[in-house]
Amino acid sequence: MHATIKVLYKQGDRSDCNNYRGVSLLSHVGKVPIKIITNRLSAFCEANNILPEEQCGLRPGRSTVDMLSTVGRASST
Repeated sequence: MHATIKVLYKQGDRSDCNNYRGVSLLSHVGKVPIKIITNRLSAFCEANNILPEEQCGLRPGRSTVDMLSTVGRASST
């Protein structure tokens, strides 16, 4: 995998290195195998119940908002 790093200015003094951030630019060709592997791993984990129910982030049909809602309901009872 090859990536090109571009430096982007955020704000503030341009002479301060902390006011910049790096962004990785990947080729589309390189993204395809990563997406395939990610989808297969995700499907495998879901089918085999590898991830705990408490894990909502980065799962299909769930979000961290779901977990925040659950925590809110649990804390109000």
